[in-house]
Amino acid sequence: MSKMNPLHNNEQPIAIESFTPNLNELFKQRFSNLLVKLDHTLYYKRAAIIQEELSYIYDNYDNDLDALKYCATLSVLIDLSQQGWLLDIQETGLTLKMENDNLDDKAKIRYRLSAERNAQFKQESVKAFIRTMETEKTYNNHDISVKVLIGDKNFLIDAINNNRRICDPYIQQVSNQRDIFTGYKLSDIWRYFRYTWSIPYKTMPGRDLFYLVRDRLQPFHPVIGIFALGNSVLNLTVRDDDIGWTVDAIKRNMNIQTNTTSCENTVSGTLGKKYLLA
Repeated sequence: MSKMNPLHNNEQPIAIESFTPNLNELFKQRFSNLLVKLDHTLYYKRAAIIQEELSYIYDNYDNDLDALKYCATLSVLIDLSQQGWLLDIQETGLTLKMENDNLDDKAKIRYRLSAERNAQFKQESVKAFIRTMETEKTYNNHDISVKVLIGDKNFLIDAINNNRRICDPYIQQVSNQRDIFTGYKLSDIWRYFRYTWSIPYKTMPGRDLFYLVRDRLQPFHPVIGIFALGNSVLNLTVRDDDIGWTVDAIKRNMNIQTNTTSCENTVSGTLGKKYLLA
């Protein structure tokens, strides 16, 4: 890759880099064909296309040095694309561009988080948990799984078409108690639906309060939302500085609050002379 070329115009990408891997003729041609395929693919699907090519090489080329170089190239390209680098594919080759972040572009934010989010589903503990929740069981003479806690869209459509009430939401605090409709622990229900978020699921230090938002109009009172309240994060510089907890804030406040006082005292044996004590 070439040296980064920063651009100063805020309307332009932050950096532009050419991506020209050193490959032999065989893999150079495969890479060229891959670029043609990527050029006709939506940007958020490109990582999956590159992964398909990577898997093919792993399966069909064993202990081949040139193949390993090509696999390394593809792996780097996947990582870069998932970190926000845009693939600008032209006849002359591939150029990577890093644009100014647009915080309102939710699609790009979700895409950048997708790699970490998808990685969690490869963990055996997570896969086992999801399988357990989605496997049907018998509870109160009903064959159910956690999927019964997903609302029925046809119920909503019918309610809208017939001018009936759409939902009757209520908030339920999560605990280790079991749900009276399904028998699942409320904490497991919250965890299951947390995995549907675009933001990866991570436990945070401190105390948290978790809540389910449920609809009592539908059978089993399906979950229509989740949220949580937690301790404020540690070491948030802007907040700590504003409150006055940081060393710089303490120094600044001490300078502001400096107050000099003085008083006069008469010195005995000096015929009434006084001195100023500051």
